[in-house]
Amino acid sequence: MGYLISTNPSIFSNPKRFGELSFKCIDASLEKHKGFFIEGYLRHDQQTIQKDDLQIFQNSWPLPDEFSGSFAFTLLTEKQIIIANDGIGVYPIYYFIKDKTITVSNSLLELQKHLKLEIDEVGKAERLFAPENSEIGSRTLLKGVKRLLPGEKLTFDLRTKKIKKSYDDRLYADMHDHINDNQIQAYWQVLQNEIQFIESLNATRTDIALSGGIDSRILIGAMTPNPDAVAYHYGKPKYYETKIAEQVAKECLFKFKSRMDYTDQFPKKMSLEHTIQNVGPPYSMHWYNILEMAEEDKTNLILGDMCEALHGRNIKAFSTRQSRIRNYVKHYVLNKDYVFTPASEENFKEWKQQKLKSYWEHIYHDSLLQHTSFNILTFKNDINHDLEEVFKRIEDHQLPYAELYEELFTWFTHSRVPMGRQITHCNERFFAYAPAMSSAMMIASSNIHPNLRLNYRFNNKLFKQIESLKPLNKIPVSQVPYLSRTTPDFMQFLVWGVRSQTDQFLISRMMRHKNPDLRYRLFKSLNWVKVYQNKDLENILYSYFKNNQLSEDVINACKDLAFKRKNLEEWPLSNTDIISIAILNLELGFFNNIKKLRI
Repeated sequence: MGYLISTNPSIFSNPKRFGELSFKCIDASLEKHKGFFIEGYLRHDQQTIQKDDLQIFQNSWPLPDEFSGSFAFTLLTEKQIIIANDGIGVYPIYYFIKDKTITVSNSLLELQKHLKLEIDEVGKAERLFAPENSEIGSRTLLKGVKRLLPGEKLTFDLRTKKIKKSYDDRLYADMHDHINDNQIQAYWQVLQNEIQFIESLNATRTDIALSGGIDSRILIGAMTPNPDAVAYHYGKPKYYETKIAEQVAKECLFKFKSRMDYTDQFPKKMSLEHTIQNVGPPYSMHWYNILEMAEEDKTNLILGDMCEALHGRNIKAFSTRQSRIRNYVKHYVLNKDYVFTPASEENFKEWKQQKLKSYWEHIYHDSLLQHTSFNILTFKNDINHDLEEVFKRIEDHQLPYAELYEELFTWFTHSRVPMGRQITHCNERFFAYAPAMSSAMMIASSNIHPNLRLNYRFNNKLFKQIESLKPLNKIPVSQVPYLSRTTPDFMQFLVWGVRSQTDQFLISRMMRHKNPDLRYRLFKSLNWVKVYQNKDLENILYSYFKNNQLSEDVINACKDLAFKRKNLEEWPLSNTDIISIAILNLELGFFNNIKKLRI
């Protein structure tokens, strides 16, 4: 679902008109929106957006509390172009300004077709070498094209040519260090409001992508029971995780569909190209398994919280595996609170310097200078500039604790771009939504004191109090086999530790013997070793890089890594690092080919 809007009609052939503006709808169904384009969903209380609401969009930011959603919107008036996204911003809006001409789109490919821009060498290098192969801040792959920052609203005045910037900084703004039963019910009601609104959209049923973990249990527990609704899961029936997910689905009276084809992890080039052209670059290849199970007519699909906010997974000072083991007695057995460091100007500055250093060490690469026309100092300054955009968004939130810097940084980078692409990817075959990432839910989750989020403390209260979640609490999670979630936390942690150590032993044994047929884990689950045993791997990799847009050393490094993992010379991890480079190569091919064409 794409659109392109510009103050310059000469870039179009037969454009639609809206006052002084010209626009093109790639999806004809968008033309009914009459100057209001939205991706994701945006609600006013429990109603869809009405014409009277648009005045509020012009004058208010952030939107009043009765508005919520996970969204990006473009609003056209006689005098303005207004673009905005929610506080995380997984749905991209791109804009290009030159000689006071403004062009806006939700599609980089569509922008390139009409503007024929140069490749941004810094954006290209960030996609090659930055963590998770992602651009940083507002940077994109096209020179001069920017992407909205999290929670950003831009108002372009068509008469004065001035730009007004506003930001939504409501995360963590009203933190509670104690939670009572009424607050738990209020939190649950916020989630139900989001899901019930989604269930009312598109005149279709609402399905769910169900991992069987805590996040997806909360979501399915909040959904309206529907015997026709489907819980989709990627995994083989014999996998322990699949069996757990099926139990959860059946308990909630959902149909259950699962699929795992290892060849989808290295999909055909045509599949990747189709995704890039239709919904933008994908990230995790697991979703091709879900898309293959989709019905011909699109349904709504609910996905989980890519921020993992409610259980504080990204508060890395206390949530890493090493930290949990180190603090087992103190925080699991004795259930003592974590001690947080009050935020200060000094520790924020120190954290920024550490982050700048770690990013530069990650990005700096022997072949870096082959991928940019800038000198190394200029390039480093550009990287720092992009990171400073993210740092400024964090600083504006005035966080209470230093440990939350890393959490919000992760939401604005990892959750926003690579994880967010999982939501947009599913739009190929569904109307995909992530209600737990809505503005109301993210505000509610971030305002729970991190002491209550860590170690599933708030989750546990939720499952004990909410009637529809109580039965799901009796079903084990995949990380802690056979034990009900009502089992004391310290016992669950011990079982998790035993299983984890056993898995590590089996992995080490497999690597030692270089035998991919040895047992992979204690319980059958997704086997990354099998992913790399694809008999057609060499031909698939060749197809990805046949139209070579990158240096030979980068492409050879990708191929070498794939075959080292296949031969168990290196441990077969998720292949997102390899696929991300392949996707970049395909995107650059599209952009460069478009630039050569006359459209």
